Amino acid sequence: SKLAKNSSTSRAIGAAPVVGGSAGRPMVYFVTEKGGIYAVPAASSMGPQPELSWSRSAYGRIVSDPVLYEDSLLVGAESGELWSINRVTGTVEWIHYSGKPIVKSAWASGNHAYFVNPDGFHALDRGDAESVGGVKLWTYEGQGEFIVRRPEAVYVHLGEGLVAALDPESGQELRTAQFPEGTVFLANPMDAIFYAVAPSGLVYAIDVPLF
Repeated sequence: SKLAKNSSTSRAIGAAPVVGGSAGRPMVYFVTEKGGIYAVPAASSMGPQPELSWSRSAYGRIVSDPVLYEDSLLVGAESGELWSINRVTGTVEWIHYSGKPIVKSAWASGNHAYFVNPDGFHALDRGDAESVGGVKLWTYEGQGEFIVRRPEAVYVHLGEGLVAALDPESGQELRTAQFPEGTVFLANPMDAIFYAVAPSGLVYAIDVPLF
C-alpha cells in the first residue's frame, strides 16, 4: 500500500496502524517507535499519493498499537503518557501522565478509557463538554487486560484464564472466576456482550452477569 509523500519518515513503525473515518474518506493512523503520530487518507492503488492530514509527537517511544474509539485516537507511550487526539483535526484532547511505561494498547468504553502499566490497570474519565478528560478514576493493582464493561462490572483478564470483575466506579475487585487455561477473551468496547473462545474452539457471547 502507498504512504503519503509527507508521511514518509526515517523512523521505524513499531505498531500496527488502524483504519477509520467515513466510507467516503477512510483514514490511516500510524505511529513510529520514536514517538510520531500520523494521520493520512487511505491511498487508492490507482490514485495519487495523498498529503499528510496531521501529525503529533509524543514524549517517548511508542510500541503499542493506536486505538480508535468514536472520534478519538488513543496512543500510549513508553514515557508514560496516554494521549487522546481528535482523529479528524489532530487536536490533542488530553494527555494523562501516568509516570510508568505504557507498552500495551489502551481501551475505551463509554466515557471511560483504560490502560495498563507496571502500577496496574487504570480507568480514566474521557471527559465531555462539561468536564476535563484524562482524569484518573481508579487503579486496580493487577496486570489486567480489558474484556468488556457491563452495568455490574468491568471484566479484565489477569492471565492464564483468570478473570476479575471490578466495580465500574471504584475499581474494587468484586470477584474472580477461573476459565480453562487457553481461553481467548475478545476485548469488546462497543457494547455489553462478553466474548470468549474456549480451547475447544467454541465461541461464547454472554449478555448476562457472568459470575
